Amino acid sequence: MGVGSGLVTVGIRKSESKGSGTSFDFGVKIESEVGAGGVTMGTSGCFHYGYDCNVTNTESTLFEGTVGDIPERLRLVQGLHLRVVRLPFKHGDQQFTVVNYWVK
Repeated sequence: MGVGSGLVTVGIRKSESKGSGTSFDFGVKIESEVGAGGVTMGTSGCFHYGYDCNVTNTESTLFEGTVGDIPERLRLVQGLHLRVVRLPFKHGDQQFTVVNYWVK
């Protein structure tokens, strides 16, 4: 390994998003008709107001492993595996991420 100038990289991105939002929509329609001498006339109008507000927070962590360039005649197998482990403790749980990275 380390022969040449390229790189081989494998990675996993772990993301968590939380969001909340508000939506409001209001509409009014007005119609009127007036009749006199056998003639009817009418008018109508409308008003509309609305808005949307959404807030989303995203937290991401990128785990990567990189191996230097190797000759093409050699085969490179690499992998990356993540798992979240929770350990119960006397005063609350503790959580951490275990990263397994291998090159063969």
